[in-house]
Amino acid sequence: MYKLPKTKMKRIFIICPIRNASSEFIDKVYKYVDSLEKNGHKVYFPHRDTDQNGKGIDICEQNRNGIEKSDEVHIFYDSKSQGVHFDMGMAFMLGKPIKIVENEKYGKGKSYPRMLKEWEDLIELDSRLKKVSDKFYIAARNNIDSVDTKTDKNATQFTYLAVDGTPIEIKDLEDQDIFYDVRIDSLSNKKRIVVTEGKTGACIANLKYTRSKKKIISETTEFLEFVGMTKLQFRKQIRELVNEGFISPRYKLTKK
Repeated sequence: MYKLPKTKMKRIFIICPIRNASSEFIDKVYKYVDSLEKNGHKVYFPHRDTDQNGKGIDICEQNRNGIEKSDEVHIFYDSKSQGVHFDMGMAFMLGKPIKIVENEKYGKGKSYPRMLKEWEDLIELDSRLKKVSDKFYIAARNNIDSVDTKTDKNATQFTYLAVDGTPIEIKDLEDQDIFYDVRIDSLSNKKRIVVTEGKTGACIANLKYTRSKKKIISETTEFLEFVGMTKLQFRKQIRELVNEGFISPRYKLTKK
């Protein structure tokens, strides 16, 4: 029996073998689904919620819609299941957070079981980032001449600078820490608006100066759409930066 702590309601999609799965395995997954639903989550279980008598393309489309609408994907991995790999690919493309319920053993080298663990570890970083300061920071490149890489093996080419930031909300990214500040362009000597992501201090957009907060939000949204940055891709890139050690002093990475 799976015992899960009560948490905020999530829409969860289950990836697991269906077509060639034994009745014992399906019963086990149903018990897991039941545990989730008793804890207030809304679960999409393809064995129950997808029309398994439909055409293959219809089944894939229904599963895609279920994954797209989900907040999280829980995976019972089986290397022999084509459907598991297909659904995993859709979830990965959409940048969905995952939880590995069952995995297969893996050794050295690349493999799907290892990739799943790497994917889950990357997502896990989100829950460990805690805001510890109300100050805003930007990642700034150091003068490489001032860094002695021979004596400081951990020397980085970046540092963090505190700025007078103003928080903003971008559509579909309302849960993200995004702000802007006013800077002077070193070449033109003119004011610019720089939009930054708060967890990493990474620049999102560099815009012409304006006093209109509404315009800043609009132009940032348009820029993200222009470069093809979806909300899920945005979250994935931030997680990858955090995984590489780019963490603003505004946040602290807690222990597991």
